[in-house]
Amino acid sequence: MLNPAGPAGRCVELARTGRVKLFVSEFILEEISELHLKLPARAAITAEDTEDLVQVVRSIATVLDPVPAVYIHPIDPDDSPYIDLAIAASAELIVSRDKHLLGLVDTAKPWADEFRTRFSDIRVLTPDQFLAEQRIALEGSGGL
Repeated sequence: MLNPAGPAGRCVELARTGRVKLFVSEFILEEISELHLKLPARAAITAEDTEDLVQVVRSIATVLDPVPAVYIHPIDPDDSPYIDLAIAASAELIVSRDKHLLGLVDTAKPWADEFRTRFSDIRVLTPDQFLAEQRIALEGSGGL
């Protein structure tokens, strides 16, 4: 939304083209629709902008709902629905800049030990890390 050519925008584009599969829940779509309330005013993001993004995401993603509550994030319980969605989707990856989600895979964070033990097949990467992995995968397949 802020920069469609930036890392997050390029991740959305990978989903739009079908290169990766995107899963969302109604909870996450609601979070997106409230972004204009959370971003600084200088970003100049309006309610219309966030609703447009919700419609784009809804059109390219698989919406899972309801999503069973399985995991409670030990530092930020408000992040739990993202983990629950990954579990419900049998996803291998969460792409996020959220420090509490990224902390779940940080071995220096003892509060995340339970997550790493229970859900060792789920990784959390920043958009930049995810794009780097995608580039490597394309290079390896002769796609570049």
